[in-house]
Amino acid sequence: MDYTENNTVEKLVWYWKGGQSTLNLGEHFVELLLPKMGIQPIPFDIAVQNGSISKYNSCGLVIGSELHRQQISRLTQHVKSVWVFGQGNGRGAQNVVKSLTNIHPVMLRGRVTKQQLGIEYDIPLCDPGFLMPHYYQFDKHVSSEILFVPHCGPNRNVGELNAEKLGATYMNVMVRQADILSTLKRIVSAKFVLTNSLHCLISCLAYKVPCAVLLLDNETLNMPDKWLDVFSTLNTDFVTVKSLEEGQRWWQEHGRHIEPPQDIGRAYEISKFLAHIV
Repeated sequence: MDYTENNTVEKLVWYWKGGQSTLNLGEHFVELLLPKMGIQPIPFDIAVQNGSISKYNSCGLVIGSELHRQQISRLTQHVKSVWVFGQGNGRGAQNVVKSLTNIHPVMLRGRVTKQQLGIEYDIPLCDPGFLMPHYYQFDKHVSSEILFVPHCGPNRNVGELNAEKLGATYMNVMVRQADILSTLKRIVSAKFVLTNSLHCLISCLAYKVPCAVLLLDNETLNMPDKWLDVFSTLNTDFVTVKSLEEGQRWWQEHGRHIEPPQDIGRAYEISKFLAHIV
């Protein structure tokens, strides 16, 4: 095993927009978490572009919703196997992987993905985003900010207009690598967060920040299966709200009682040895 100067081993990993300077929150988590686990992620698409893909026999899926047959087919055109640490299938049962021959799950995101894959053996179920507090701690200074954090960030003007209607401040979680920790600190310090970004919600739940899943009028949920997958590991039903007041009421009645996934302890133990497992 060849380690780099910072004592991590290079592993090929696919994640959305991997290698680009501006990423969504969940994809930033890939780049934040894996080095803490002894892995320096090499973005799949970059390796394909620069011709270094032939160096790698396997590719990882860590955070996201791309554990489906179209993506696996694309990856296995270049590598022999795909290892999975927390990924899920967000594309619906009609796109489920039909065979696990080239797939090596270490951990899955939730019960929906496990059922769709037909896995009957015991395997930890936990989105790796819940591990963030194990590796990154922030001074918990609660601000007066009420944040509106939509998925992937709409047009800024639209986002700010919607935030104003909600009595909140707009935040775009498509941010540069240099800004990710300050962005996360702002979320962790917020008084309340309204979001339909999955990993913004996971961040809030992981760091015990008051929050709720908001859907505006005529707005649909991005990849419903990924939400059901995560909530299958939590001790509450999945609910969306339409306003700040409704969200605050849901938090007081249900959200503040949510516990981390039952398998988070197992997930953390595996994460400490992940570089040697995959």
